[in-house]
Amino acid sequence: MDSRETARGMGGGLRPGARSWAACLALIAAAGVVAVARTGAAADAQAPGPVTVSSNPPLEPDFDPAAPDYAVRCDPKHPVVLTFDASGSTRVSVNGGPGRTGHSTARVRLEGGRALSFAIDSGPDAGDYHVRCLPQDFPDFRLKVYGQPQAGWYVVSPDHWGADTPDYTIVFDSHGAPVWWMRDPNGAPMNASLLPHTRIAWYTYKGGPFGVHPEVGYGVHALDGRLVHTYKAHGGSTDLHELQVLPNRHAMVIRYKVRRKTVDLSRYPHGRRDTTVVDGQAQEVDRHGRLAWSWNTKDHIALSELKRWLPIGNPVHLPDGRWVRDLAHMNTIDPHGSTLLLSVRYADAVYEIDRSSKRVLWKLGGTHTPQSLRFVGDPLGASSFGGQHDARLSDDGTLLTLFDNRSHRKGPPRAVLYRIDTTHRTATLLESITDPSIKESDCCGGARRLPGGDWVIAWGHHTLITETDSKGNRVFLLRFPDRTSYRAVPVLPGGLDPAALRAGMDAMAP
Repeated sequence: MDSRETARGMGGGLRPGARSWAACLALIAAAGVVAVARTGAAADAQAPGPVTVSSNPPLEPDFDPAAPDYAVRCDPKHPVVLTFDASGSTRVSVNGGPGRTGHSTARVRLEGGRALSFAIDSGPDAGDYHVRCLPQDFPDFRLKVYGQPQAGWYVVSPDHWGADTPDYTIVFDSHGAPVWWMRDPNGAPMNASLLPHTRIAWYTYKGGPFGVHPEVGYGVHALDGRLVHTYKAHGGSTDLHELQVLPNRHAMVIRYKVRRKTVDLSRYPHGRRDTTVVDGQAQEVDRHGRLAWSWNTKDHIALSELKRWLPIGNPVHLPDGRWVRDLAHMNTIDPHGSTLLLSVRYADAVYEIDRSSKRVLWKLGGTHTPQSLRFVGDPLGASSFGGQHDARLSDDGTLLTLFDNRSHRKGPPRAVLYRIDTTHRTATLLESITDPSIKESDCCGGARRLPGGDWVIAWGHHTLITETDSKGNRVFLLRFPDRTSYRAVPVLPGGLDPAALRAGMDAMAP
């Protein structure tokens, strides 16, 4: 039997030159690999991918898929131009329009307060995004995020200090986007804060170092801009420095009350024997403005406790024609249960008050009195505070925070945390936060410590607001080049609903 016969007998009649079974199987396998490779390449080409987003005018802040909200400084005469480069099968739609893949451009004309939205349907950047047009007179701001902020929101009211120019109250998110704002047409908004039931309140400033205008109070606004209430002091002008709304919807406010008798300040430099003064009065008022409780610096703080500042500045002209001097200058009321903490700037001290008896339980800072606590571990304790602001005490009374301006003292301002021990009559310094760019602070400012240990600090008549960690390292920075914010109030994540903020802005938009 020859080889051809052997092949025929074993292979079932293969023709000369035909492939063997092994060769055929190898060819089929190779073809399968090619087919799989082609199918995989096609699948990869259709897989969702990332999206590059740019805008003219530019987004503020820059696009980040973790950030849902943005602002643009748009011009109503020119459209906002959004450019997208979507990879793979990812589609981008603008204002609910058709989804587009690849490179696309959208042009949307906006006016101040109006917004556009775009959606990314898939891939790592999938989500809904919102871009709102800033009004032409919106404050200039700079921002930088260094890490992960513990605050979810920042409520600020930047203004040209010393001028009653209409300006904005603003809510920024932790990415640095202004998500909600409202312009006060009647003056400069001061000391804005978030109240229960998602209300935002601020004082309409019309000039003066303290409350001298009887028609002005704290306006409480719904997110759609409606004025829903106004808190005012009883019996006189409302001061700009404090509003605290209590669970019963009463409010703590400050009134500066003219003392009936003149005060002899002749022993102090440039002082007069017959000086007309105002005293600080802490008030609790109900929703109808009726007085529920009050406490006056005149009755509890001696003139000797104020001597470092006497006489105080230039006289202030009241609407009734009188010239007065502010003797104590109260700037904080912090209620907690049956007590409250008061900050008196010109005493360089804070006072814990028993609400029932109105007596001073303890004092920290300033001149020594029988109620004074002793500083422990604070190298600056010997010189006390310097015109401090924003003193706050924990609910259990053991932790005190404040912004120590160090006004007319040596050294920069600082945010400080103390442990209060009323048994041993001590205040032990736990943290002291400074910023290398802030060398002095003659007034204003605030410092709030968050539950996670970060601080949100308005640096006192400066353009800078920061969130820092417990060692003073910056986590978040917000700067207004030509404005200052009296305080910056942090709101924890979940404390505000971004959808509600956007809806409020839509309701106010022209």
